[in-house]
Amino acid sequence: MRQLGRIAIIFIIFLSGTSCGMFSGEGSEGVVEKRLSPVTVSEASVETMGLASAREVSPEALDGRLLDSYNVDVASLLDIRVFQFAYDSSEILEKYIAAIEAHAGYLIKNSNTKLVLEGHTDERGSREYNLALGERRAQSIQRRLSLLGVPELQVSVVTYGEERPIELMHNEAAYALNRRVEFVYR
Repeated sequence: MRQLGRIAIIFIIFLSGTSCGMFSGEGSEGVVEKRLSPVTVSEASVETMGLASAREVSPEALDGRLLDSYNVDVASLLDIRVFQFAYDSSEILEKYIAAIEAHAGYLIKNSNTKLVLEGHTDERGSREYNLALGERRAQSIQRRLSLLGVPELQVSVVTYGEERPIELMHNEAAYALNRRVEFVYR
Protein backbone atom coordinates (compact mmCIF):
# COMPACT_ATOMS: atom_id res chain seq x y z
CA MET A 1 0.00 0.00 0.00
CA ARG A 2 2.84 2.34 0.87
CA GLN A 3 4.50 1.72 -2.49
CA LEU A 4 1.22 2.41 -4.29
CA GLY A 5 1.10 5.81 -2.57
CA ARG A 6 4.64 6.58 -3.73
CA ILE A 7 3.77 5.62 -7.30
CA ALA A 8 0.70 7.89 -7.18
CA ILE A 9 2.82 10.81 -5.92
CA ILE A 10 5.43 10.24 -8.63
CA PHE A 11 2.68 10.09 -11.25
CA ILE A 12 1.15 13.37 -10.01
CA ILE A 13 4.57 15.04 -10.04
CA PHE A 14 5.16 13.73 -13.55
CA LEU A 15 1.83 15.10 -14.76
CA SER A 16 2.46 18.49 -13.19
CA GLY A 17 5.87 18.65 -14.86
CA THR A 18 4.68 17.90 -18.35
CA SER A 19 3.36 20.46 -20.74
CA CYS A 20 -0.29 20.68 -21.69
CA GLY A 21 0.54 19.63 -25.25
CA MET A 22 1.66 16.18 -24.18
CA PHE A 23 -1.88 14.85 -24.01
CA SER A 24 -3.41 16.96 -26.76
CA GLY A 25 -2.63 14.52 -29.55
CA GLU A 26 0.67 16.06 -30.57
CA GLY A 27 3.45 13.74 -31.69
CA SER A 28 6.57 13.11 -29.67
CA GLU A 29 8.35 15.97 -31.44
CA GLY A 30 5.81 18.38 -29.98
CA VAL A 31 6.59 17.10 -26.51
CA VAL A 32 10.30 17.69 -27.01
CA GLU A 33 9.67 21.23 -28.21
CA LYS A 34 7.45 21.91 -25.19
CA ARG A 35 10.23 20.78 -22.85
CA LEU A 36 12.52 23.35 -24.44
CA SER A 37 10.19 26.21 -23.57
CA PRO A 38 11.63 28.95 -21.34
CA VAL A 39 9.89 27.97 -18.11
CA THR A 40 8.90 24.41 -17.30
CA VAL A 41 8.82 22.27 -14.20
CA SER A 42 11.06 19.72 -15.91
CA GLU A 43 13.90 22.25 -15.95
CA ALA A 44 13.80 22.39 -12.17
CA SER A 45 14.10 18.62 -11.97
CA VAL A 46 16.98 18.71 -14.45
CA GLU A 47 18.79 21.29 -12.34
CA THR A 48 18.36 19.17 -9.22
CA MET A 49 20.13 16.32 -10.99
CA GLY A 50 23.13 18.58 -11.60
CA LEU A 51 22.49 19.03 -15.31
CA ALA A 52 22.52 22.24 -17.25
CA SER A 53 18.98 23.34 -17.92
CA ALA A 54 17.74 23.82 -21.44
CA ARG A 55 17.68 27.57 -20.86
CA GLU A 56 20.72 27.99 -18.60
CA VAL A 57 21.97 30.94 -20.57
CA SER A 58 19.28 33.15 -22.03
CA PRO A 59 19.89 36.44 -23.81
CA GLU A 60 18.91 38.14 -20.55
CA ALA A 61 21.37 36.04 -18.53
CA LEU A 62 24.21 37.05 -20.81
CA ASP A 63 24.15 40.54 -19.20
CA GLY A 64 23.10 42.28 -22.37
CA ARG A 65 25.92 40.80 -24.42
CA LEU A 66 23.38 39.66 -26.99
CA LEU A 67 23.93 42.10 -29.80
CA ASP A 68 21.09 44.38 -30.85
CA SER A 69 21.44 43.18 -34.42
CA TYR A 70 19.83 39.85 -33.48
CA ASN A 71 16.13 39.77 -34.09
CA VAL A 72 13.50 38.02 -32.01
CA ASP A 73 13.59 34.88 -34.15
CA VAL A 74 17.34 34.46 -33.63
CA ALA A 75 16.97 35.11 -29.90
CA SER A 76 14.31 32.36 -29.79
CA LEU A 77 16.67 29.98 -31.56
CA LEU A 78 19.33 30.77 -28.96
CA ASP A 79 16.92 29.55 -26.29
CA ILE A 80 17.23 26.05 -27.74
CA ARG A 81 20.03 24.47 -25.72
CA VAL A 82 19.16 20.78 -25.96
CA PHE A 83 19.55 18.94 -29.27
CA GLN A 84 18.09 15.43 -29.52
CA PHE A 85 19.45 12.64 -31.72
CA ALA A 86 18.05 9.52 -33.34
CA TYR A 87 18.78 6.11 -31.84
CA ASP A 88 22.43 5.06 -32.21
CA SER A 89 23.18 8.13 -34.33
CA SER A 90 25.40 11.18 -34.16
CA GLU A 91 23.82 12.85 -37.19
CA ILE A 92 22.35 16.29 -36.46
CA LEU A 93 18.62 16.39 -37.11
CA GLU A 94 17.51 18.85 -39.77
CA LYS A 95 15.15 20.65 -37.39
CA TYR A 96 18.13 21.87 -35.32
CA ILE A 97 20.23 23.37 -38.13
CA ALA A 98 18.81 26.89 -37.78
CA ALA A 99 19.36 26.90 -34.00
CA ILE A 100 22.97 25.71 -34.40
CA GLU A 101 23.54 28.45 -36.98
CA ALA A 102 22.12 31.04 -34.55
CA HIS A 103 24.47 29.82 -31.81
CA ALA A 104 27.38 29.97 -34.26
CA GLY A 105 26.55 33.57 -35.13
CA TYR A 106 26.34 34.46 -31.45
CA LEU A 107 29.67 32.80 -30.67
CA ILE A 108 31.42 34.51 -33.58
CA LYS A 109 30.20 37.93 -32.46
CA ASN A 110 31.06 37.19 -28.79
CA SER A 111 34.56 35.76 -28.99
CA ASN A 112 35.07 35.77 -25.20
CA THR A 113 32.14 33.42 -24.68
CA LYS A 114 32.98 29.73 -24.29
CA LEU A 115 30.65 26.85 -25.06
CA VAL A 116 30.75 23.34 -23.62
CA LEU A 117 28.93 20.65 -25.60
CA GLU A 118 27.76 17.87 -23.27
CA GLY A 119 27.04 14.59 -25.06
CA HIS A 120 24.47 12.17 -23.62
CA THR A 121 22.88 8.86 -24.59
CA ASP A 122 20.04 6.65 -23.44
CA GLU A 123 20.76 3.66 -21.21
CA ARG A 124 20.90 1.05 -23.97
CA GLY A 125 24.39 -0.18 -24.85
CA SER A 126 27.50 -0.66 -22.75
CA ARG A 127 28.94 2.16 -20.66
CA GLU A 128 31.98 2.44 -22.93
CA TYR A 129 29.91 2.47 -26.10
CA ASN A 130 27.60 5.16 -24.71
CA LEU A 131 30.53 7.36 -23.64
CA ALA A 132 31.91 7.14 -27.18
CA LEU A 133 28.48 7.81 -28.73
CA GLY A 134 27.91 10.84 -26.50
CA GLU A 135 31.29 12.18 -27.57
CA ARG A 136 30.55 11.59 -31.27
CA ARG A 137 27.26 13.50 -30.92
CA ALA A 138 28.95 16.47 -29.28
CA GLN A 139 31.77 16.38 -31.84
CA SER A 140 29.30 16.41 -34.73
CA ILE A 141 27.87 19.69 -33.44
CA GLN A 142 31.39 21.00 -32.75
CA ARG A 143 32.36 20.27 -36.38
CA ARG A 144 29.22 22.03 -37.63
CA LEU A 145 30.01 25.11 -35.50
CA SER A 146 33.60 25.07 -36.77
CA LEU A 147 32.42 24.93 -40.39
CA LEU A 148 30.22 27.96 -39.64
CA GLY A 149 33.29 29.91 -38.50
CA VAL A 150 33.38 29.40 -34.73
CA PRO A 151 37.01 29.11 -33.52
CA GLU A 152 37.81 25.65 -32.19
CA LEU A 153 39.24 27.09 -28.94
CA GLN A 154 35.84 28.57 -28.13
CA VAL A 155 34.04 25.19 -28.03
CA SER A 156 34.87 22.14 -25.91
CA VAL A 157 33.32 18.69 -25.74
CA VAL A 158 32.52 16.49 -22.76
CA THR A 159 30.66 13.19 -22.76
CA TYR A 160 28.52 11.72 -20.02
CA GLY A 161 27.12 8.78 -21.98
CA GLU A 162 24.16 7.35 -20.10
CA GLU A 163 25.25 8.72 -16.70
CA ARG A 164 23.02 11.83 -16.56
CA PRO A 165 19.57 11.06 -17.91
CA ILE A 166 16.86 13.72 -18.01
CA GLU A 167 14.12 11.11 -17.91
CA LEU A 168 14.44 8.03 -15.69
CA MET A 169 11.65 5.96 -17.27
CA HIS A 170 12.54 2.91 -19.37
CA ASN A 171 10.53 3.54 -22.53
CA GLU A 172 11.03 4.98 -25.99
CA ALA A 173 9.88 8.49 -25.04
CA ALA A 174 12.40 8.63 -22.18
CA TYR A 175 15.16 7.25 -24.38
CA ALA A 176 14.45 9.93 -27.00
CA LEU A 177 14.80 12.70 -24.39
CA ASN A 178 18.05 11.27 -23.07
CA ARG A 179 19.73 11.09 -26.51
CA ARG A 180 20.99 14.67 -26.62
CA VAL A 181 23.73 17.27 -26.64
CA GLU A 182 23.35 20.17 -24.23
CA PHE A 183 24.85 23.62 -24.84
CA VAL A 184 26.39 25.10 -21.68
CA TYR A 185 27.75 28.62 -21.98
CA ARG A 186 30.60 29.72 -19.71
